[in-house]
Amino acid sequence: MKKIVLLTIGLAFSAISMSAQSFPLKSSDIQAAGSSQLSDSQTEKVKQALMKDEDLQSKTIDYLKKDPETAKSVMDLASNSSSNSNLMQSILGNKSLTDHAIDYITKNPKLLKQALKVVGL
Repeated sequence: MKKIVLLTIGLAFSAISMSAQSFPLKSSDIQAAGSSQLSDSQTEKVKQALMKDEDLQSKTIDYLKKDPETAKSVMDLASNSSSNSNLMQSILGNKSLTDHAIDYITKNPKLLKQALKVVGL
């Protein structure tokens, strides 16, 4: 009986310690998680994907142009940008717009999977 209790306690502590560890973001981990729940390195990976993948850039820019909170800022930046890549670079230079872009990607499982694929995760 004591062995069962000790084994149960040991398993409980193991489970607690494993859940407290920070694991890298994997495509199997795709959840509707906000960027505030991503580590800095994971956020950087999403930013890298936004700079590399034209389709991801286009979808994110379209979203930001339609979002009432970001539309004016993005349209102002768009008037000074000659391409989606330049516009995305400007967006990623603005913390508020970057947060909205990262949230959009991380809350959309298909886009998050696409972003992770671009950076090799």
